[in-house]
Amino acid sequence: MDEGVLREVLLEELSRINRILLIPDSDSLNSASVRLECLYGHILRIHEQNVSSNIVNEEVVDTIRKLLSIVNSISEDDGFTCDSTWQLPDVIDGHRGRPKYDLPRDQLQYLIENGFTTSRICSMLCISLSTLRRRMSEYGIRVRDTYSDISDTALKDLVMEAHLSFPNAGYRFVRGWLHQRGLRIQESRIRQLMREVDPIGTNRFFRSIHRREYSVSGPQALWHLDGNHKLIRWRFVIHGAIDGFSRVVVFMNCSANNYAQTVLTLFVKAVSQFGLPARIRCDQGVENYDAAMFMLTHPLRASSINPEWVNAWNDHRMTSCHNMSPMQMWIHGYFRLRGTSCTLAQEMFNEPVEHNYGIDWFGPLPTEVEENETNAITIPLISCPLSVASYQDLLQSFPNDHSSIMQDNSYGIDTYINVRNFVSRATI
Repeated sequence: MDEGVLREVLLEELSRINRILLIPDSDSLNSASVRLECLYGHILRIHEQNVSSNIVNEEVVDTIRKLLSIVNSISEDDGFTCDSTWQLPDVIDGHRGRPKYDLPRDQLQYLIENGFTTSRICSMLCISLSTLRRRMSEYGIRVRDTYSDISDTALKDLVMEAHLSFPNAGYRFVRGWLHQRGLRIQESRIRQLMREVDPIGTNRFFRSIHRREYSVSGPQALWHLDGNHKLIRWRFVIHGAIDGFSRVVVFMNCSANNYAQTVLTLFVKAVSQFGLPARIRCDQGVENYDAAMFMLTHPLRASSINPEWVNAWNDHRMTSCHNMSPMQMWIHGYFRLRGTSCTLAQEMFNEPVEHNYGIDWFGPLPTEVEENETNAITIPLISCPLSVASYQDLLQSFPNDHSSIMQDNSYGIDTYINVRNFVSRATI
């Protein structure tokens, strides 16, 4: 790398870390610590490869190492901030002194298993770190016991598998991918193995994206629905929806049609799993008509995409969200709303809700869908040209299993060509 470019990158990254440290909370300290650790690793490798560099010398390496040590020591202090209006109830046991907080073991275990740090748990429950540590000691809960005992060799094989399946994934996404497989691994181990497996790709750290701020009141406040028609040439349409607050993917599916009933089926399934959102946002495509009418007529309102990607995304940490994953944002959002007058909190905790909440009386209303609607994207029905016997042979030769498709290391392209050739031979 040119020394002028290297100098500019270093100054930009140190300036970004400085802006993060201006916000005195545990999330900012954790984010700064992660960025400093990555920066230190890059600087150390550059220094080892080019000792005579005028930009990266021993003094620069030592300064960044000391700065990282200071940030880590500050983040271990016993201070806390409360970001919720709701507090744990007290246990009245008749003894003298201040009553204990009613913090059940299963609730504490749930938060720890979902990857919340001790400082974040203190902030959510409005308790001090010393109180949390005493309660964890009483219950015999240790954070280190939640990490999986797996060798570096076996972990490296899994990281390589994740890299083959998702070549552009960073260490946070890989961590979420591993977590969905029942493995909770320290981020430092994953970052180290990612540098070994993908040394070039880890340089994406220097090309971080500056994102705009997005703000809604909490989980379930707004779902975004949309469809992707770039594969329509092959009669594939992708329909998806995401929770605006937490970035949780509530549904994602590849269909062979663009019917409103298809989107409604996916939407209803997501509602049964995550609950009914306050509002949805979508374009005026006719495939969204039934989902819009479902919201307008619901009594609470008017009166094969890769599942591994969805699960890994929902469990990967995001630097733009205080280093929390979408699922952690979802849980944390409900803790923040509890005890407030927000309608979402009232619904979640069985409190009275305004009857007409969620209706935008001044917004556009859906119109009746005509059969010859000009803005509708119509996909012709696919008729199977195979006989029953040939179709069964096809299923046996090419099982409908995503893991087997990804084993060809070509993201399903070879499987698609083989299936096409099979169909061509069977229909001659």
